[in-house]
Amino acid sequence: MGYRKEYGELLEAIAKEAEAIAMRYFRAAEMRVERKHDGSAVTQADREVEEMARAKVTASGLALDVLGEEMGDGPNGNSGRRARLIIDPIDGTDEFSRGIPTFLPLRSPESPASHAGTGISRLVASLASNPAITSSMIAQSRTSRAIGPA
Repeated sequence: MGYRKEYGELLEAIAKEAEAIAMRYFRAAEMRVERKHDGSAVTQADREVEEMARAKVTASGLALDVLGEEMGDGPNGNSGRRARLIIDPIDGTDEFSRGIPTFLPLRSPESPASHAGTGISRLVASLASNPAITSSMIAQSRTSRAIGPA
């Protein structure tokens, strides 16, 4: 089953809400920027997007784990036996926090390590959107295409 058939509805719902969250904070006076232990920036938008995505995955009932930049693998870790969604809530947080419209909420479904008996997990697609310039893109197993307004 293709990722779009299996996860498409969920990914679209996450994308739509991630874009709304990002735009609520983009260039907003209440934007707060903190530094993580590695010195990289994190905002409340990063955390809120990841929390929302995790909640939607859990509510979906799909056999899907989550690996997020802000919260890691989550409480159950990842055994490699289930597919997982890799999330960078706001890729380009430094630019986002300075009001530069070059940030992307990223979502990438990954096949389980048991895929085709290889023991190796692989990304099956990557979805990126930039709501500040109403652009989005999907890359899927050796293909990519712009899908227009976010």
